[in-house]
Amino acid sequence: MIKTALCNISDKDKIKKLWIDLFDDSENFVDWFFENRFHPKYSCCTYDDDILVSAMQSVPMNLKIREISIPSTMICGVSTKKEYRNKGFMHKTFSHYMKEMNDKGIILTTLKAVSIPTYHSVSHLSCTTSAYVTLSKNDADYYKNIFDNNPINKVTKTQIIDVFSNINKLNECYCKFTDLYSAIALRNEKEFLLKMHDYYSDNAQCMAVIQSGIIKGYCIYFKQEGIYCEEFVVSDKDTTDCLIYGLLSQNRNYEKFEIKTSKTVSEYINSSNINIKDQNSMGIVNVQKLLNAMFGKMHKDYVIEVEDAFIQNNNGIFLLNGSKTQKPAHLKISSGQLLRLICGYDSLDNLIRNNNVSIYDKAACEDLSKMLPMCDCFIIDEY
Repeated sequence: MIKTALCNISDKDKIKKLWIDLFDDSENFVDWFFENRFHPKYSCCTYDDDILVSAMQSVPMNLKIREISIPSTMICGVSTKKEYRNKGFMHKTFSHYMKEMNDKGIILTTLKAVSIPTYHSVSHLSCTTSAYVTLSKNDADYYKNIFDNNPINKVTKTQIIDVFSNINKLNECYCKFTDLYSAIALRNEKEFLLKMHDYYSDNAQCMAVIQSGIIKGYCIYFKQEGIYCEEFVVSDKDTTDCLIYGLLSQNRNYEKFEIKTSKTVSEYINSSNINIKDQNSMGIVNVQKLLNAMFGKMHKDYVIEVEDAFIQNNNGIFLLNGSKTQKPAHLKISSGQLLRLICGYDSLDNLIRNNNVSIYDKAACEDLSKMLPMCDCFIIDEY
């Protein structure tokens, strides 16, 4: 008999085995993950009698959408046993998961897909981008010259630091960084510490730029065939230059350096090899709650008709504050495209040009377009 439900702690070993069979992660990381990030109440699984055929896990977190903190989850480990694929089990598990998250007050979900189109059928579209910057050790002289000729660097230290004795300062730096972005994960000190333990389960290192005792920027990086920076957190060009100089100068034995960061930060970096790619997809668990959280205090009444082929309750005509209405809509849009507009990944003008929205009241939509300009939508977290 096929049964789908929230997970129990007793499901952990079977889900862990399915993860190991399907994903290419280190043993240390998988062990750490299932001891520290397995949340049964935020995970779902489907069984065929006693056989685990499909599972998906998530971690509760708050996402910053423009200036608003939204209760969300980061979905990870979406997996289906090979012999059960293409039979609708992932879709069934995902549907049950979204209903359960709605009951818990979750409003948004985010995930890093191996193939982004896979999740279009469950109303999850790409909503963030990341910049992948490639440098080589030959760039060291360029950055040394910048470092030596910038007066601010006379009071600057760029060095490898112990993360755990500097958690407060690092978290303060991260929180300042999040002010610049939409769709980014918010982390309190406990969540930041957990993320650092996550990295260090796979032998990460941390380099920081320090001025007058304040951490101005940092990066979490791994030594692989080259240097790979997974978390590169800076808010200005001077700090970016210092951090790159430190990475290049203290890792001279490595030929290749790759940095994952935001589009904004990539513009500070002197490299001809910058690749901007979509990263996380996002979906709306509850359209009414999202609209209310984002626009509930607004006095102007705009009317939006939302279509969602996956979550029935997201369909309807809503005031901008989330209330259902029978007033004529000013525009019609899918839930996925609506989320792109709300978080700032896309503009209303672009959506119109690409035929992703139907306009019924041009004047109202011009107002909405001004209210919702594009943002740099960036998130470091991938699971």
